Amino acid sequence: MTTPSPVADQAPRRRPRDRRRQILDAGAALFVSRGFEQTGMSDIAERVGISASALYRHFPSKRHMLSEVVSGGLEPMFAAIETAELHDVAAALDHLAGIALDGHELGVLWQREARHLFPVDQVRLTRRLLAGHRRFAAWVRTASPAVNDGSADFLAWALLALLVSPSFHHVDIGRAEYQQILARLLSAVFEFRLGDVELRAGTGASAQPLMPASRREALLAQATRMFARSGFESVSLEEIAAAVGIAGPSVYNHFATKADLLTLSFRRTIEVLFSGVGAAYASGGDAEATLRTLAGSYVDFTRGNQDFVGVLITEPRHLSPVEQEVARRAQHDYLTEWTHLLQLSRPSLTPGEARIRVHAAVDIINSAARVPQLNRYRGVPGALGALCHLLLFETATDLQR
Repeated sequence: MTTPSPVADQAPRRRPRDRRRQILDAGAALFVSRGFEQTGMSDIAERVGISASALYRHFPSKRHMLSEVVSGGLEPMFAAIETAELHDVAAALDHLAGIALDGHELGVLWQREARHLFPVDQVRLTRRLLAGHRRFAAWVRTASPAVNDGSADFLAWALLALLVSPSFHHVDIGRAEYQQILARLLSAVFEFRLGDVELRAGTGASAQPLMPASRREALLAQATRMFARSGFESVSLEEIAAAVGIAGPSVYNHFATKADLLTLSFRRTIEVLFSGVGAAYASGGDAEATLRTLAGSYVDFTRGNQDFVGVLITEPRHLSPVEQEVARRAQHDYLTEWTHLLQLSRPSLTPGEARIRVHAAVDIINSAARVPQLNRYRGVPGALGALCHLLLFETATDLQR
């Protein structure tokens, strides 16, 4: 009987060549599922199967890791936009659709976690984003020189929003089919011309919105604004009270905790959205007309409640488990109403394609509400309505023309 060699048993394990990639993938997955603030370096190390000290040999901090996850993940999309050949737009958009599906988590990281980047990295990311936007706008103008600057800006932002839309939902559909549908929708947006709702320079929203007279409503409005811009964990109840102009202890006459303000913000949003559902069904139109009414009510809501939209996207994980489930179910049910009406009006659509179209329209509406640059133009609601009609109701044959 041969005794195993202790030297062989204790041979050092080689460090995998892709260890850094494993760390970045683990960090990205945890940032998406738990959020940056609630993910620790020890959590990432445990996911990879290494010690915390080994992790710090690769990244000095969690924030450095986030920077590489976001910038490295988005770089293929930005590079593809910059290097694409305009003589073959269809091929370029199909390539971009593939990149969007490969990096399907990046939209969440970009829109929800980028505020945690170092200031210098935030500036760098903003510059890359604006460069990608300018490139798309130049494409639109090249394809149709008569398009004005406002329309080109609007369509460029819509293209970027469509590219990150796969981040915010899951559709049970094959990868090749999904890429084909997404490429068709990108092409439809690229070729879309706004016609009678061309955007013209106008005045944006007031920099200092009026506050409600009710202290409770003023606290809710201010909290929602601060949560959307700085994040739930970065804002204290005392800071919210100070911004409204009341003494810190007085806030407890209205809300016991900061979480109560967040919960009410979500509940108000849900109430308004389902009020729109009820009004749309009560309007008495057919399925297409009802969905157009519902989409119009959502556009109106987002244009007047940008901060509520921001909180809806970025802060749900700070709700209690029970409220998280309420919010998740409400959002699912709301979008199901859109999909139901779309399938009634376009029976030829598969359930998967119907959901992709609905999410594309909703994500473009959400993005438009959160892009300050679009406040320079009048006519954004009409432009969104026209673009949503295209994305929702045109058939695959129409989009391929």
